[in-house]
Amino acid sequence: MNRTTWTIQGEDQGWRLVEVRAEGVAGPRMSYREAKERLITSLQQRAAPILGRIATLEADEDAEAGALPPLKAWTRKYEYSYNTVIVAPTKKRAIELAYRTRYSFDQDFEIAEGDWWYRVARQGEGVWVEERDEEKQGTGVYYRPVERSEADQIVEQHLAAYSAMPIERLVAEIGAEYTITGESSFGTPYRLVTQIRACDWKQNHVSVTACLNDCLNWWPSGSHSTIHRELPKLTCDWEHEGF
Repeated sequence: MNRTTWTIQGEDQGWRLVEVRAEGVAGPRMSYREAKERLITSLQQRAAPILGRIATLEADEDAEAGALPPLKAWTRKYEYSYNTVIVAPTKKRAIELAYRTRYSFDQDFEIAEGDWWYRVARQGEGVWVEERDEEKQGTGVYYRPVERSEADQIVEQHLAAYSAMPIERLVAEIGAEYTITGESSFGTPYRLVTQIRACDWKQNHVSVTACLNDCLNWWPSGSHSTIHRELPKLTCDWEHEGF
C-alpha cells in the first residue's frame, strides 16, 4: 500500500510538487503524474490572461485603444444604472447636441473622468446613451437616440397616409393598434405605435395617433402626433355607432 502522496505546495510563482507521507493529508492521494497535470492546468489558467495581455501589447493595440480621443466627453456626475455620454469639441456644442434629442444638458453633467469613455468618444460626435437590459442595467452597448427633428418627420410622414386614406376604410380601422419597427439614420432601432380611435371629445371625428420611441426608451413618451378626420354623415348611422 502506498504510504505517500504527491501534493502541490506554495503559492503564486512558488508553487512546487512535494511528496509527503499520506497520514493526515486531506483529500485523495495523487501520483506524481496526477499532481503534475493538476499543477500545469492551474498554472495555464492563471497565465492565460497575462499571455493575452502580452499579445495585446506586442500588437500595439494600446497605441490606439489607450490614446486620448480628439473630442471631449461630458457625463452625469452622479451614478446611474446606465451612462449618458455627450461627445463634442466644446461645452457649447455639447449643449446644442443634447437639445436636438429628448435629453438635456443640465447641471448634472461634467467632464468625464478616467478612460472608460474613450471607446464611446471614438464613435464620433453626438449624444450616446447606454442601452439597458430588462433589469434596467447598462449593457455596455451605446446608441445615439433618435433626434427630435427626425422623429417628428417619421411620425408626420406616417400620419400622412392616414390623412389620405379613404374615410370608409379609416372607419373600419377604429379600435385598431399597429406597431412597426425601423432604424434611425444613426442605426438606432425604434418602434412606431399607431392607434385609431373614435374621438371622445370631438363629435363625428376619428383620431389617429402615432408615437415613436427608440430602443433607449421603449415606454410611450417619445415623439407623437395626432390627426383628426371628420366623418361624413353618410358614412354611418351616428346614433347606432355611438358618435
